[in-house]
Amino acid sequence: SLELKGVMAMRTLTIAVLMTFALGAAEARADCYISSSGAPKCDDVKLGQLYVDTTGTYLETSGNELNLSGSAATACTPDSNIFLWLDRAQANYDAIMSVLLSAKLANATLSIRVTKDTRAGFNNRCSIAYVRYL
Repeated sequence: SLELKGVMAMRTLTIAVLMTFALGAAEARADCYISSSGAPKCDDVKLGQLYVDTTGTYLETSGNELNLSGSAATACTPDSNIFLWLDRAQANYDAIMSVLLSAKLANATLSIRVTKDTRAGFNNRCSIAYVRYL
């Protein structure tokens, strides 16, 4: 009947919409984590504290930076368990700082790609490789 076809079409549409949201939720995370490819990152986060000293910038996000530590080969250690690190000696320091300050002022979200700093004395610190303004 025509009524039964309409109900079936509505159920199919509802299932398709729910699956789209479920798949999207599985891909996007508003937190810090180590991705399935092993890349440490913070996605869809807002900036908290920015602490600038003579060697670089410490950055806190709305995510849980401790999620970046652990047993994975790419895991890193957040400074004071909450800070990501941007080294002033990094070639793109000024560009990244510009994006960070713009995002902070706009209360915007960012995605931050993090790497493990294996240089002597840096204790596998979580270093910012690049940022993406969302």
